[in-house]
Amino acid sequence: FYIDDEILQSVETVPYKYQFQTDGFEPGIHRLYAEVILKDGSTKTTSFAQYKFLGREEANRQIRRLFIGIGVAIVGSLLGVVLIQSLLIKKSGKRPHQPGEARNYGLMGGTICKKCGRPFPRHIWGINLVVGRLDRCDNCGKWSMTVRATPKALRLAEEAENEDAANDEQKFEGEKRKKDLLDETRYFDDI
Repeated sequence: FYIDDEILQSVETVPYKYQFQTDGFEPGIHRLYAEVILKDGSTKTTSFAQYKFLGREEANRQIRRLFIGIGVAIVGSLLGVVLIQSLLIKKSGKRPHQPGEARNYGLMGGTICKKCGRPFPRHIWGINLVVGRLDRCDNCGKWSMTVRATPKALRLAEEAENEDAANDEQKFEGEKRKKDLLDETRYFDDI
């Protein structure tokens, strides 16, 4: 085996391979080739391969540049997905499910929002991370890490949502009745 027309190593046993570290050579372009001596005594020279050896600092700089580029691409992609999702959700004008409505959670299943406690279907455009899916709640519009909820958990969340809606309705009716009574008293001159 030759490097820049100087013998690098002579190998006389199968598998006729030689490994070496490039640290012992000057950074720059080097020519590598092999000279093969056949059984009949004739010599064949392989075509040369040209490689650029890098110094430690240059190699580290290129690796750092590569990882920074990959990181920027990943973060940019995530931000793009979030932006597109936000624009699509705002433009769709889709109203959240009202309490008591029948729901179909679809192929991705349903989940329960950690912010508002209401169930919603997981979206195919949610960002799938190893520990869960970053998704936006259809009800409150906030982003959170979600996992697929069981049908029982979804049913319980729907029941809790219905109870909250009924309590809110009763509270609203009570406040409306008080306001109506107060409004009726303004027409009396003396009490």
